[in-house]
Amino acid sequence: MIDSLKLFETLKSGDLAESQARAIVQAIGSAFDDNELRQSKVLAAKVDTARLDVEVQQLETSLTEDISALRIELVAEMRAMRAELKADMVQLESRLEAKIAESKTAMIRSMFIFWIGQVAAMRLLR
Repeated sequence: MIDSLKLFETLKSGDLAESQARAIVQAIGSAFDDNELRQSKVLAAKVDTARLDVEVQQLETSLTEDISALRIELVAEMRAMRAELKADMVQLESRLEAKIAESKTAMIRSMFIFWIGQVAAMRLLR
């Protein structure tokens, strides 16, 4: 900050009219005020940027933690689904084996009845 009164006195003592000295002091004061305003805006913007950087960093950390937790849940869920699928496949395999065994039994029974009928028919025809 400049001392306006001292500057005014210096300019006035250097062969400048009072009105000219006053105009120069006001121009310089206005320039300093404008500069201080710009600097305060820049400083405020830097503070806001720093605050935003911290918030973004916190958000990134939070998102990273959330993604990690979701990965863990997803892996656990996939393992559970695999186990459930394996159990279902074992159960399905058992049912298929039982159905195939029933079909074999029914087919052998049918063939046995067919051949007994054939033998009986041939005996009757002789």
